[in-house]
This record gives sequence, C-alpha cells and structure tokens, in this order.
Amino acid sequence: MQDPNIQVAAIAMALGNAVVVTKDSDLRAVSGLDVEDWSV
Repeated sequence: MQDPNIQVAAIAMALGNAVVVTKDSDLRAVSGLDVEDWSV
C-alpha cells in the first residue's frame, strides 16, 4: 500500500464515522475501514 493510501485510511479511521469512496482495492485491506466503490 502506498503512503497516500495509508494517510487516507488513517484520517478516515481518526474521524471514526467516515466512509472512503474509491476504486482503489488496497484500502479494502484495512480492517475496520468502510470502503465503497461508486463507479459501478
């Protein structure tokens, strides 16, 4: 996982009730992080 993805995950986790919207599958590996892909 690249540094920008780690930063996005950390910020979302710190906010608590945040959902990350992305097509990047790397973020799905972060336990407890809500990730959605709206490109479908």
